[in-house]
Amino acid sequence: MMPEAMREHRRRRLLRTARLLPFIAVAMWIATIFVPVVDSFSDVGPRIRMTSLGDWTFDDGGEVVPAFILLWAVVVAIAALGLGFASDLWWNVTAVLVAALIVFILVVIALNPPVTMWDGQLPDGTPIGGMEVGRPSFGFGLWLIGAASLVAAGICGFLGGHRRTHSAPDKWSRALEQQ
Repeated sequence: MMPEAMREHRRRRLLRTARLLPFIAVAMWIATIFVPVVDSFSDVGPRIRMTSLGDWTFDDGGEVVPAFILLWAVVVAIAALGLGFASDLWWNVTAVLVAALIVFILVVIALNPPVTMWDGQLPDGTPIGGMEVGRPSFGFGLWLIGAASLVAAGICGFLGGHRRTHSAPDKWSRALEQQ
């Protein structure tokens, strides 16, 4: 049985970890502004590149996808709320559910990658064309790290917020106390 001081120290350390881990997810989202989550790795024709902002990249512009902005807001909100509510059960469950949503999005992207078909014609009339398929890139792994940090934060918050209730002393303990 652990002394009460050790138990309290472990609980505080778990809660501190739960408060800080979601910021790893935020760091991964910031990194994937610059590092693509999905990339077609093509140098010829159009290129598929998805970042944490959607189809928008610093190199070639593109379109910011509102669903990706919503995911940004959720990840930042979980990190910010974790500072004050890491010991609350609702925050722990929400952090794990957001991580599950991120993994679900990544699985959908991996199973149904974005595809672009293009065609054209050279000045001499020769037809050209091709098909680009987006494949998981380095940012894909960064998103998995971010999701894992949210799961770990939820678990640490649950374990740190859980206080053990002491049961009533049994009859043997009471008998020893009376002597």
